[in-house]
Amino acid sequence: MSAVVKDAFKDYKYQGNLLDSNVANINLFKKSKKVEIDLESDKQIETEEISIFEDYLKDKFEVGEVKINIRYSAYYHLKELQKNECQKLIEEIDNAGVHDCARVQS
Repeated sequence: MSAVVKDAFKDYKYQGNLLDSNVANINLFKKSKKVEIDLESDKQIETEEISIFEDYLKDKFEVGEVKINIRYSAYYHLKELQKNECQKLIEEIDNAGVHDCARVQS
């Protein structure tokens, strides 16, 4: 059973999309002082959020290395695809000019 970051790490106070990610897996390697965590998200997680969470995990588990793997859901990928397709369509309309747009509408 996976937990949401904000529930699994209640003392983590940074706000952002990372908080709503699911923790799919976490491994602590004591000898090599390393933490690996697998997250699943349907929202874009900014690089700054990841960096801050890495620092938090280093302090929390007293390790020197943190590896965060993020897997985005199919919903996220579809949303991004739609956004890209909409942007292309808007660019085509902008490039078509007024006369071509009027012809498309009729």
